[in-house]
Amino acid sequence: MAGSGNKGIKRFWKSARKASSFNIFLVVLALCLTASIFSKYFLDFYNIQSLLRDMAFLGLITLGQALLLMLGELDLSLGKISALCGVIGGIFMVHLNINPYVSILLTLALGFTFGLINGLLVTKLRLNSLVVTIGTAGVFGGFNLVLTHGQAITNIPKSIYFLGQGYLMNIPSPFIIMIVIAIIVIFFTKFTKSGRYIYAIGNSREASLILGIKVDR
Repeated sequence: MAGSGNKGIKRFWKSARKASSFNIFLVVLALCLTASIFSKYFLDFYNIQSLLRDMAFLGLITLGQALLLMLGELDLSLGKISALCGVIGGIFMVHLNINPYVSILLTLALGFTFGLINGLLVTKLRLNSLVVTIGTAGVFGGFNLVLTHGQAITNIPKSIYFLGQGYLMNIPSPFIIMIVIAIIVIFFTKFTKSGRYIYAIGNSREASLILGIKVDR
């Protein structure tokens, strides 16, 4: 029994070392160990909470970018879209006095629309995604400045503070939201037909066309 258990561990370790994500894990682990050696505050409970919260916002954008990378595309406007959606959401809540939760739904719909514009430019007009999103990043960033005049939007309703600053069992709520969305994305890519099509198109657009997959949808 012990021998079979050891063989199982060895097989797992061998397959893990072949995975590119395992190498990334080792790098992150090394960075964390180094930081903890040079600063006694790095592994502090409150610092870890802060890191998880900051990680969540970047992680949510990364999930969207990951789907595009699977397709063999790239979106350089994601940061500008996120910023513009945040500004518009703030305007809805503060200046137009729209219900915070309705504002969030409207903002998500706008974010979807901005992404759809990028997607249509790439798929229907056969434009390079890198070039397109560099251009739209400038447009979205310009709208951001026009709407805010370079000023921050304050007095966001306290009823939604928990979405960005709250905790659940001492875990920052943004990190929990990111984990839930990550699980949904993983399920979508691994266990749905559309998700498998993403892998197929990213691997070979020509082969996908031959198989009858609509690569421009």
